[in-house]
Amino acid sequence: MASKLGVQIQAARKKMGMGLRELARAIGKSPSFVTRLEGEEEFPGASSDTLKAIASILGMEADALLVAAGRAHGDHLRAQRPRG
Repeated sequence: MASKLGVQIQAARKKMGMGLRELARAIGKSPSFVTRLEGEEEFPGASSDTLKAIASILGMEADALLVAAGRAHGDHLRAQRPRG
């Protein structure tokens, strides 16, 4: 069963009509890395920078991916955002 992070990434990639290899090239990783990231319960060691790059390419919120990856807590990220 895929992780929440993997499900989010795969859904966004498919919605954009982007192939797995295309995403892998765009983030400078191997297709097998993206396959593991999307499909495994325990995702491979994706750095915060890699997750931010994926978010940018797929038009996702970087914060949401970081929270799904356990790299940040939603409350902590909301507190850091400048108030408008």
